[in-house]
Amino acid sequence: MKEFSENIKRSSEEWDLIEAYDKEWAMKDWGRQEGRREGIKEGIQEGKKEGIKEGMEKGRHKEKLSIAKGLFKKGIDISIIADCTGLTEKEILELKEG
Repeated sequence: MKEFSENIKRSSEEWDLIEAYDKEWAMKDWGRQEGRREGIKEGIQEGKKEGIKEGMEKGRHKEKLSIAKGLFKKGIDISIIADCTGLTEKEILELKEG
């Protein structure tokens, strides 16, 4: 009977260790998942910022092209247009072709 009691006690202790390990693993897994969610959230926010920045830059460039096209049609010298808009002479000449 003593041996049976010791086996039960040992089984109970082993079961406690398994439960402790499971809890530890679950907490680590939860931490990884939480970290992943936070990383995704930060990535989305950063992507939005970059998208807005890129959109603003494209909009400014498009506006410069529009201004350059109008000035070019009025006969303003290409070098002056380039100097005022920051566009290259090549970009301005492409407006004439396009």
